[in-house]
Amino acid sequence: MEERERLTQQIRELLEGGQERRLTDLVEELHPADLASALRELPRDDQVRVFRLLPSQLAGDVLSELDDAIQRDLVRSLDEAEVSRILDTMPSDHVVEVVEELPREDAEKILDLMEEEKSEEVQELLEYEEGTAGRLMSPRFVAVSEHTTVAQAIEHIRKAASGDA
Repeated sequence: MEERERLTQQIRELLEGGQERRLTDLVEELHPADLASALRELPRDDQVRVFRLLPSQLAGDVLSELDDAIQRDLVRSLDEAEVSRILDTMPSDHVVEVVEELPREDAEKILDLMEEEKSEEVQELLEYEEGTAGRLMSPRFVAVSEHTTVAQAIEHIRKAASGDA
């Protein structure tokens, strides 16, 4: 039996047995791509049940790994507050990919519920046409001089990540 099939079967058994704690422990240890692969094999209701057990960061990572159709259906199966919480943990360019698949009204509701800064970044990226460099870029980057030492660059990156730069 292939690893993905074994994992999918294990998830099914834990869902059927109502063993959500064990299921949570299992899925939290998986790589997002492996979990996404197993989720693809489950019926929609089970996908939603598993997805709701995930911490926001892991849910965002898994969502990024899913095919557009599954991603869209899963997002539509969750309420806007759940989706906005998950999208807040994702890079803005990945959020754009999710949001642009939604009906405009749903996307606007979700963006309104997201953290203000993240929502603004996403809306800015959405202003660029699909397939352009502007749409694909990440608005967050750190630049250092070519004369900067490695130690200085690392310190600058740390400060930028903490918001002190």
